[in-house]
This record gives sequence, structure tokens and C-alpha cells, in this order.
Amino acid sequence: MSMERNGGCIVAMLGAIAVILLIWWIAPLILLLGGEMLYHRHVMGGSSNSTVVEVHKKEYYPDEVLMYGRDGEIERFYRRDGSLKRVEENGKIIETYDITGKLLEENSGDSTYILDEENIPKKESGEQKIYTVDGELLYDYNYKNWKLDGIQKAYFYNSPQPQFEKEYQEGTPVGIHRYFYKNGDIEREIDFNFENGNITTEYFIGGQKSEVIDTSKKNQKEITIYYTNGNLKENIIEVYSEDMEKLEKIIVEYEENGEKISKEHHWLEKGISEKTDFYKNGNTKSVEYIKDYMKLPIEKSFYENGNPKSKSYYDKESGNFISEEFYENGNLSVKTIYNGRDSYNEVLYHIEYNINGEKYYEMTRKEDGVVEKFYLGEKEPVYERVLPKEEVEETFQEFQGNTYIRDMVEKTILSY
Repeated sequence: MSMERNGGCIVAMLGAIAVILLIWWIAPLILLLGGEMLYHRHVMGGSSNSTVVEVHKKEYYPDEVLMYGRDGEIERFYRRDGSLKRVEENGKIIETYDITGKLLEENSGDSTYILDEENIPKKESGEQKIYTVDGELLYDYNYKNWKLDGIQKAYFYNSPQPQFEKEYQEGTPVGIHRYFYKNGDIEREIDFNFENGNITTEYFIGGQKSEVIDTSKKNQKEITIYYTNGNLKENIIEVYSEDMEKLEKIIVEYEENGEKISKEHHWLEKGISEKTDFYKNGNTKSVEYIKDYMKLPIEKSFYENGNPKSKSYYDKESGNFISEEFYENGNLSVKTIYNGRDSYNEVLYHIEYNINGEKYYEMTRKEDGVVEKFYLGEKEPVYERVLPKEEVEETFQEFQGNTYIRDMVEKTILSY
């Protein structure tokens, strides 16, 4: 009895293991039959490392018209109107369809083989209608002297919903061309009622503008991009010469709540760019300049209240580089004058003020060294010293960057 009982347990255990293994291998197949985006597991060489392979997938246009589908190694590609365009297996085209839904035979010489949205067979004059294989109207075009003329319409595949409506005069687009989502909402409008160009407006589903491209002004292109809430996201202006060489580019970016983030102004001929960042209240935060993709030492920054925070620039009159820092109340804090065009050269003059605008420290470079004066808020210096040339750099750099040395010097002066 004991052996029989043990044998029954072993059989039950083996049966349970078999069920688990069966579920392990059949579960992906069950999921595949009922899901939109599923995967199967393939274990190579008995290794515990597994490769996840996508076997079922669908992608859609913004209005949920099917754009792409995958079932195992078979991939299907669809046109904007929803009609099947081609089928691929392992990356190789195995079926091709024209816009009517007709299966084309490769190298068959069929005149409809190239038939697509922009390759509809032309007529000398009159109306040209193209139907799907199911008899539904797909394209309704009009010609004059072999050129598009009048109203042109296209429909979603096997649907009465228009895909677009356009107007031409002997091959030239005129009026406003409109493209639609399958639910009837406007997807895009192109206004050709301008002498120098056109205005293209893109829309989100629901009717809110998503982007406007304006080429209606001579030698200028403007691109405006919006958030879904209607607020500006980005505004780009490009200026061109008469021969269409791009001369300037201005880019302004915004937060979703409407706050301006930054502005870039590029002078492309000169290779110079100016970049401005903003606070949430709209005041300028900083301005920097770039020459041939390298940041220049010329820059400005500001406090949130609009007062200057720092400024560095090249002074053409003196031929020296000047750096200034300010307190938030607008008073000057530090001013340094460098010999030459940037701050890497020797310091010629340095002065510091306290928050009340009173002179605190001053350094002037001479041929044989520097003269230092400590005011500590007084009109006249309370302490003055001359440093010979060999001691200048080390002492001055320590004084600038070390508050301990500053405090020590101040205490020493006050102790006299």
C-alpha cells in the first residue's frame, strides 16, 4: 500500500509539471489571439536567456485610421485613406495594391501598377473618377488641357468622408486646400491666396491649431507651433536674401502655461548668435553671445526684479575687457578691468562696493606692481599698501577668492 501511494504521488507530481509546461508554451498563443500588442518567448540553445520578439502590432494615424499592422513575419502598410498599399514578409514585398484596392502583379505591365495618390491617370479635359474595387468613389478629379482644373476631391477608402478638397486653375493651386481627419475634423489647410507664397495650418483632432507655416511674406518664413491647450510652444522666423540664402533665424520658446522660456537670434552670415533666457514673470534672466559655435565672454544676467546682476563686455574705446557685478537693489558690487579682449588676461583695475554703494576695496595696477586701498565704507582709504610685481598675482587672487583672507585683512585694519 505504501509503494502504491508513493507511486500515485509521483504520477500526480509528473502530471502537474506537464500541465505547467503546457501552459508555459501555449499561453503566448492564447494571448496572441486576443490582444493588440503581444509577444512570444523564444529560448535559444537551452539557455535561460530569452529573446522577446514582437509578433502582433498595430499603428494608427492621428484619427485612428490604421497605418501599419504586423502579424508574425507579415507586415501590412496602409495609405492615409485607409487602403492597403503593400504586404511584406521578412522585409520583402510580396503583395502591392493600387489605390482602388486592386492587387497588382509584379512586372505585369498593368497601367495601374503605379497608380497612387499623385499618379492618377490624366484626361485631356473633363472629369476623372476613380472607384475602389467595391465600387465606392475614391477620387473625383477634373482636367483641362491635361492639367488639373477646378475642384478636386478624394475620399477615405470605402467611406463617404472626404479626405481632401483642392482647387486648381490649369495646374496651379488656388484658393484654400483642405485636408480632413476621418471623423470630419480639419487636419490641414493650405491658403494659396498670396503672391509670394502660402500659409499652411495644421490642426489637432478637435479643431485646435497645432502648427502654422507662413511663407506669404517676401524673403521670410515663419513657423508657429502650439500646445494642445492653444498656447504658443515655439515661434521661428527665418529671413532670406533675394537668392534665398538664409540670413537670420529667430527662435522663441514658451512653457505650456504661456510663459516665455528663451529667445535665440542667429545672424548666419556673421556666425553670431544671441541667446536670452527669461524668468517666469517675463523679465530677462540672462543674455549670452556665441561666435562660430563658441560661447563668447560677452554676457549679461539680471535679477528677477529686472535689475542687472552681472555684465561682461569688450570696451572698444579703451581696448579692455570689463566685468561688473551688482547687488539685487541695483548698486554696483564689483567691477574689474582686464587688459585686452577677455578675462584671461591680467587685471588692470578692480573695485568693490558694499550693498549701500560705499566703496570697500580698490586695486590699481602700476608698472612695478599694484596699489591696494581698503575703504571699509569710508570715503577715504583706512589702509593702503603697495605690492611689488613679483607678489601681485598670488596675493590678489587669494584676496579675490578667499573670504577668510578678506575677513583677516579687514580685522587687521580695524585693529589699528
